[in-house]
Amino acid sequence: MIEIRPVSPQEVQQLHSMILESAEEFSARNEVSVSPEKLLADGFGPHPAFQAVIGWDVGAPVGFALWFPMYSAWKGRRSVYMEDLFVRPFWRKRGIAKLIFREVEQLALKNASNLAWECDRDRLDLRHFFVSMGAIDRSNKISFYMEEADMRSHLGDEVQVTI
Repeated sequence: MIEIRPVSPQEVQQLHSMILESAEEFSARNEVSVSPEKLLADGFGPHPAFQAVIGWDVGAPVGFALWFPMYSAWKGRRSVYMEDLFVRPFWRKRGIAKLIFREVEQLALKNASNLAWECDRDRLDLRHFFVSMGAIDRSNKISFYMEEADMRSHLGDEVQVTI
């Protein structure tokens, strides 16, 4: 029986391992710079930057979801952004992704939040999966992303970090 539960500080290593596996599927392992120590510091301090759940099958971690809070200016509503939903290959096609996704949905509803996420435009299987779960396919949207180095390069001499 699959058990879905919030990640504890003692389970950060298992979460980290699955993050690496997820990146390997996209041939992007070299893009992962997070360490278990960073996950522990960012996810379990006084102001956690993210939340996550792990799906377990008889003590073995089989998948996870990780999300963080955001806000919709247009809707005037809290949202959560699901950064990752991953199930290890051996456990796929067994309803585990659906169980994990539903857990994230329940947590979003409990906090009066909408739920947002992205998937690769070319992964039609994932797009069909999410639509079957009731999601709206917003494939007309394009995502953008800047890392710290990109922002510093763009701002040049104008960088003024005062927080």
